[in-house]
Amino acid sequence: MIRPLGDRVIESADRVGRFLFAVTRNRAPDLGIRFLGGNGAPGLLVLAGTKPGTVFPVDG
Repeated sequence: MIRPLGDRVIESADRVGRFLFAVTRNRAPDLGIRFLGGNGAPGLLVLAGTKPGTVFPVDG
């Protein structure tokens, strides 16, 4: 299933940190997060077990 991107931009290191803490606080045991590069930009890949779930672009 393809979902649209969120329309709220998370700006500042503090807010990004709080967002990442919130989404990983009650995570499933097989949830993983990897930093990666894609399309020439950094991002976060969220894994469900070994399968990719979501990619979040990170703009430095």
